[in-house]
Amino acid sequence: MARQMEMNDAAKTITDDQIIGVLRADESSVKTADLFRKHGIGDATFCSWQSKYGGLMVSDAARFRARDLG
Repeated sequence: MARQMEMNDAAKTITDDQIIGVLRADESSVKTADLFRKHGIGDATFCSWQSKYGGLMVSDAARFRARDLG
């Protein structure tokens, strides 16, 4: 249970730019399992990130963030 709370706390501190970086790393030759382990995420998290941020560049994240806040 404590580990789940730690992971939830970590998820709250990840920025849009970092998420896009993880998604771009997946497009390279990095194995997906290694990527998940390195960033402490699971399949469900990765899939939700892909559906929300897939195809975005870091420069697009600012516009995306502004739209969500505004």
